[in-house]
Amino acid sequence: MIRGVIIGLFCVVLPTNLVFGAVGQQQNKKYGEKEVAEDKNTDEGRLQYDYDRDKPNKWKINGTFRYLYGQGRLEGKSLGKYFKEKLIMPTWRTRFYVSYKADEYWTINGAIEDNRVLNDHTQDDTVHWHRGYAEGNYPKTKILAGRFGYKLSRGNVMDTTADGIRLRFGESKNNVTVFGGRIGAEEARREGYILNAYKLWNKKIITEAAYLQFKNTNNSEHKWNEQKVLDLTLGYQFAPDVFLSWEYLRAKGKDLENSVEDQNGYVFNFNYGDYDYTKKGSYRLRLRYYRQPQASIIVHTMNGYPGFFDKGNQHMGMRGWGLCWDYVLTKGILLTLEGYDLKNLRSSLYTEDFRERIIGGSVTFAF
Repeated sequence: MIRGVIIGLFCVVLPTNLVFGAVGQQQNKKYGEKEVAEDKNTDEGRLQYDYDRDKPNKWKINGTFRYLYGQGRLEGKSLGKYFKEKLIMPTWRTRFYVSYKADEYWTINGAIEDNRVLNDHTQDDTVHWHRGYAEGNYPKTKILAGRFGYKLSRGNVMDTTADGIRLRFGESKNNVTVFGGRIGAEEARREGYILNAYKLWNKKIITEAAYLQFKNTNNSEHKWNEQKVLDLTLGYQFAPDVFLSWEYLRAKGKDLENSVEDQNGYVFNFNYGDYDYTKKGSYRLRLRYYRQPQASIIVHTMNGYPGFFDKGNQHMGMRGWGLCWDYVLTKGILLTLEGYDLKNLRSSLYTEDFRERIIGGSVTFAF
């Protein structure tokens, strides 16, 4: 059923002239359209767009230093007993990016990352390769091959590092994307694929359809052995920096002990404004309402704790609000404040009345 829906939607938006062409890369830089939105959808993409979009340099070096402090209150009932916990997590993250423009069409990108949890160094993820991929940009085709960031739509289903090949066919207003590869590492590694179709109608209405399937063939005892997600988005662009969308989710999955049959959910997304690292006083406000089944979460973009609602493999899902405000204090310094108030979407035989309230903030220094 899910595959039938996604194939039908792909046929609606599939361009008829998917050719490489030889007239140079498109230069469509009106924010709100897919090409620029995709460019700014990842950390490195935003840095290169904000700092380097008008520079012809073959070599580009960017980076960020981020201090984040988060505090959460977690409570609920497990096996009939009420519990309450307090979670505090201060972190320091460092990222360095380098890119080399080999010719008119191809760029080589690399990055290293270091993550430190300041109150629990057992959770540190010390210096490691964060990115390493080739990027080809043709008028009607975009190619990514290697290790790159993949943020699907607004990141409610997936926002993580992926190893594989990603092909986007079509123009910024009308395109199809195909990905094959893996995410995660060691026992959490999962192989799979993504099909994604996007169309902008009359410069205002956005439709997007995606189907994801990932399997853990490396560890049969992992929390999710298999997940299948259908993600359908209908959005309206009121202005270049004002956007509202409804994201319908249908997902199912299975683990070692049980299967989760088709569950439905949705997310309302509202964005107002957009920040630019080089523009003091620029800002972005993001408001979300989640009613999201657990099987639809591959790797969530939020700085909340969606895994709390999957304690003991109970797959409860979550419902509630999220609010995030980004503000550029001065060139290269970004302040972010965010908060979440979430409850379990459904109860299980062993768990009920789960709730998490999280507030946090970060300062990011970028160049």
